[in-house]
Amino acid sequence: MRASGARQTACGQAPSSLTDYERWFGSEHAHTNMDGDDGAAGSTAAQAFAYAKNLPHLDYFIITPHVHQNRSGPATLWGEATYDLIRASAISATTPSFVAIAGQEVSTISSGGHWSLFNANDMVGTDHPDGDWNDADDYYDHVAGLGASGEVIAAQFDHPQNGDFGNRYDAGAAPYFGTFAVSSGPATATTASFANDGSNSSYQTRWANFLNMGWKLSPAADQDNHGATWGASSSEYTVIVRPQGTALNAANVLHGLRDHMTYATEDANMQIGFTANGWSMGQTVGGAANIALTIWWNNPSNTLYNNNTGATATESANDAIRNIWIYQNSFSSPVITYTPNTISGTWNVTVTAAVGDWFVAKFQDSSSLSPGRNSTKDYTWSAPIWYDPIHADAPIVLACDPTETPTPTDTPTPTPTATSTATETPTPTPTLYCATLSSNAAEELFVTASDPDKVKSALANASSNYTVTLINAAVQWPGSGSPTIVWHDQFTADPGAVFDKYLWGSTTIVNPPNITLSQGSAFNHALNNFVIGTNSSNDFALDFTANLNGSVPQMYRHGRDWMIGLDYKVGNLICHIDLQGRYGPVITPSLPSVVTAPTFVVSAEATDPDPGGSIHQVYFEVYDSSGAPPIWTTIERAAPYCLNGDDGINCYPISSYAWPNGVFIVSGATYTITFQALDNDPHQQYTRVVRTIQFNSSTPTNTPTPTSTSTPTPTHTPTPTSTNTPTSTSTPTATSTQMATATATSTHTATPTATETATPTHTPTPTATPVAVVVFNFYLPIIQVQ
Repeated sequence: MRASGARQTACGQAPSSLTDYERWFGSEHAHTNMDGDDGAAGSTAAQAFAYAKNLPHLDYFIITPHVHQNRSGPATLWGEATYDLIRASAISATTPSFVAIAGQEVSTISSGGHWSLFNANDMVGTDHPDGDWNDADDYYDHVAGLGASGEVIAAQFDHPQNGDFGNRYDAGAAPYFGTFAVSSGPATATTASFANDGSNSSYQTRWANFLNMGWKLSPAADQDNHGATWGASSSEYTVIVRPQGTALNAANVLHGLRDHMTYATEDANMQIGFTANGWSMGQTVGGAANIALTIWWNNPSNTLYNNNTGATATESANDAIRNIWIYQNSFSSPVITYTPNTISGTWNVTVTAAVGDWFVAKFQDSSSLSPGRNSTKDYTWSAPIWYDPIHADAPIVLACDPTETPTPTDTPTPTPTATSTATETPTPTPTLYCATLSSNAAEELFVTASDPDKVKSALANASSNYTVTLINAAVQWPGSGSPTIVWHDQFTADPGAVFDKYLWGSTTIVNPPNITLSQGSAFNHALNNFVIGTNSSNDFALDFTANLNGSVPQMYRHGRDWMIGLDYKVGNLICHIDLQGRYGPVITPSLPSVVTAPTFVVSAEATDPDPGGSIHQVYFEVYDSSGAPPIWTTIERAAPYCLNGDDGINCYPISSYAWPNGVFIVSGATYTITFQALDNDPHQQYTRVVRTIQFNSSTPTNTPTPTSTSTPTPTHTPTPTSTNTPTSTSTPTATSTQMATATATSTHTATPTATETATPTHTPTPTATPVAVVVFNFYLPIIQVQ
């Protein structure tokens, strides 16, 4: 059910109403009888897709035959040729207003939950024994491998039981698993008038368990059709939400599913949407921890038509929303409840979040087509939002070219011979895919010290048949980190950045007026329909007027500081790709601001927030008040990262009278310490933070004791030699003033505050004052040398 209505928000801006979203209603779990699958007797994929297309409110439909070897009941053994036939049927059934996709439901009936894999080029395989899914590893690895190879796939957890799917998070598979079935079925329904009741009895609790394991999953409501009721047995659907103007095609449907941009509804008319601090539901959001939510809903009483049977269903004309619940981190009880009792409306509410929290809005209406929901009525579950400012997604914004151009493959090329198998045979026309244009998934945007005036993305057109035409670039410069920064060095000044032009390799694509960037800058430009030839690749680059790294060779700008949204065409297919770089290191120093103890520790926690990111090294520098050069440096290449080294677990302490290289610490002085981390990204990135540490003038008196006790003998020699014969007169002043002048080298010896006591107790009490006398005499040779 496509979004309708005039655009309310300018392109490049966050959605501000329901009309700013496309909503694609569909179902992604259904069966036929091909090759022994247990769908309606004699049914084929071509029949199922044609049936679903005859439900005017559906925008997409996915068939998912069982793929496993020894399930309970008759064996289901799949041949690759059967799967290829289903894929060909999907291509033939797809039109500009309806998308058909081939999928697979993997694992076994007897072991509980299954998972679905959508749009893979090949079958998963039939070599997994009954119950093997609960081991999970080989399946997760399989999905991760397909995604890494560039296949445009998505995956879903189906009707799960407790403990299914390995009961764990898998980082490799996570980017492709985007949905979780919170309502499913009824699988065996044979009536097709939208009035059967699916099951949601315990699935939302299991969904919460998966969210709390770390999976980012939005809800699905599928019908799991095993009868000839494809999409019509119930009124529950999975609704994909995309910015208005996004073309309805297979690639965008799959990205909507795997990017967890869906809501699940038991009401085929229900329209929802919401933003959180300007991000859309389904996203990881940043901004203030008091998250400002704007929630929209509209539940008109449209009639559903089954043009295959002539059945219709119309809900009550006053199907008002009677409850909206907001849940945080579990579904045990809502944190906020709102009772609007309106068919449509807007609710602005604030929720308080900690990093890692997730929130879901759940709606309940007041009428239902299903008699089984007389007490509960229909539920709708939103996609979650996740609060994590450091890892926040690029906010969804409206496309600047809303044209929806039909793809050439949506209309199969007719064959001259009219045979009954014509629709089952793929046409010779090469398929159009947005994924024809791809970036380097390991690092979509990067900056390098070797080419420091550019931000690059390695793009490739993999098609031998179609060129790629670049239409528009929307650039954001939000920075990264917390708080948000765009120059990750506190030691040297930000040199500023002035954007000049767009490049393809060394070729200028377009050269607009220069733009001086400030934090939060955003701009977009038409790219003059620049054509990327078939089977070609190069760097797409933002070119700046000067080096982005300023006067130092280290690159203190991170790839993640930029985001680029590219609108482009493959043939006549309108496409969009979002390019983001990797995060740089995040450093958290640990040190006392004032040292008052005999020893102290300086260390740093350093992390790379990217999935699988790691730190190469942490470099420490210590500066006194005179500035460069540093008086002490060291490099640590493994945690814990310590200024004075470590035993593998704990940092070694530093004596408060001297740095690890023996340079004396001046009492009362303030030192500057820099912590510079370098990550292991393909193009390595730096972050440097600066802290100061002060030494209390009364503190270090005790520290020299152990080291200086043997010095009385040497010190007796210097005393007579150094014309300190008039020590009696000099005691109070000569050495004190000299100490004051010797600030840089031995300021630590400002501990002669203790020499004031040394004078009265000069001979009688050597034990009480050796600390001060020894320190004082120990430094005298240094002062004389100076």
